[in-house]
Amino acid sequence: EMQRSLVGSEMCIRDRAMAYKAVCDALNIPCQVVSGRFQGTDRCWNIVQVGGNYYHLDLSMQSETLWLRSDESMRSTYQWDAEGCPACAAQSFIWREGQKL
Repeated sequence: EMQRSLVGSEMCIRDRAMAYKAVCDALNIPCQVVSGRFQGTDRCWNIVQVGGNYYHLDLSMQSETLWLRSDESMRSTYQWDAEGCPACAAQSFIWREGQKL
């Protein structure tokens, strides 16, 4: 139910990123909200630590899977202040519900 709420269309993009950060904070998972641009429009998303690596996670672009992305894979369509964020250097991957990290 929580995942449906976070990826549902009713929640604005910034609120969704803030809610995800709050969940991560409660679970002691390093996470931050990133403000930037996606294809020329304002956008917020998260950078989250998984398995010791940092990844970009844009919940507004998700469905049943979570696409954890590297800086390199984000650069073609997203712009952000990389100096204010941890490096997301690990290879991107897709996580599906029920899959162990």
